[in-house]
Order: sequence, then C-alpha cells, then structure tokens
Amino acid sequence: REILTPAEMYRADASAVATHGWLSLDLMERAGSSVTREILNRFQKTETAVLCGPGNNGGDGFVIARLLKAADWPVTVFLWGTWEALAGDAAAMAAKWAGPTKPLEAFSSTSLIVDALFGTGLARPLDGIAAALIARINASGCPVLAVDLPSGLDGDTGCVHGCAVEADHTLTFIAAKPGLYTGDGPDHAGAIKVDD
Repeated sequence: REILTPAEMYRADASAVATHGWLSLDLMERAGSSVTREILNRFQKTETAVLCGPGNNGGDGFVIARLLKAADWPVTVFLWGTWEALAGDAAAMAAKWAGPTKPLEAFSSTSLIVDALFGTGLARPLDGIAAALIARINASGCPVLAVDLPSGLDGDTGCVHGCAVEADHTLTFIAAKPGLYTGDGPDHAGAIKVDD
C-alpha cells in the first residue's frame, strides 16, 4: 500500500480540489464519515468525547460528532481554543454542530475518545494545557481512536513532539503516513487502518 508524507498528502488534497473539482469541505465530510463508520462498526453505543483542535483535524472531529449524534450516540465536543479562533473549513463544520461543546480543559474520562486535535499539521512540541490533556487521555484507560495521526506524533519521522496520544486505533486517509510505522509511531498508533 502506498505511503505518503504529510507534505505529499497536502499536495494530493490540493490537487483534488484544484484539478479534479472536489470541494475541500467534501473531502472533510468524507474523512469524518469514514471515521464515523469505523466507530459504528467497531464499538457499542457509548458516551463519546470528540476532542477537536483548531485546524482541519478538528474540522474532521466536528463532522464525526455531528454524524454520531445523528446516529443517536451520546457525544460531547471538547474544543481547543475558542469558536472565534476557528477558520476556514473547520469553522464551517463547527457551524453545523448543534450538540454540547465544552472547553478542552473540562475534559474528563469517558467511555470512548476520538482524538481530532492536531493530526499531521503539528510542527512544534506540545506543552502546557495540551500536554496535560494528553497525559489525562493516556492515563484514562479509555479506548482512543486517532483521526489520521495520533496528536503529538510527527507524520514524517514518528518522533514524539514533547508528548503524544497513545491511541488504540488510528484511521488515516488515502495513504498511510511514514510516521505511523517509524520511530515511536508503532507505540502510539495502535491498530492502523487506511481508508481510501
């Protein structure tokens, strides 16, 4: 199966929009739908926390939360930052979410965690509130499904940026990323599935 670096994946997404007529919102909706299908197939209905970051990974998270709610799942979004700080496609998907939203600092243990915090776009070590949250996630004993890449893991090298989510499952899109298989990747990604 093909492996693409985060930069190559970014170019593939851009090409899908510029050359093949896809809307970037459609790509985000498909990614969120993919994760939702995986959750519905893999888990029993349970209290679910979707942790959304400020970028496109968080936008995927808002799609997941909306579709789970439509499937009558109990779901809460925990948002990094403020609604006003969201931009682009992430803001558009957040606007479609009508369920409960709490600040990320309010997160506590739940039955299922969806990590849609930082994905492949992270380029700095995690510290402060983010590091404390990841420590709580990893100590929770709850199953964790990471969207595209566990938050804090470098998609190119598999190195941990300060700290990283220890996922039980990672669902990545179009192609696997090298960081899932190199460095610390295998210790953080859990069972890896690629959805085209």
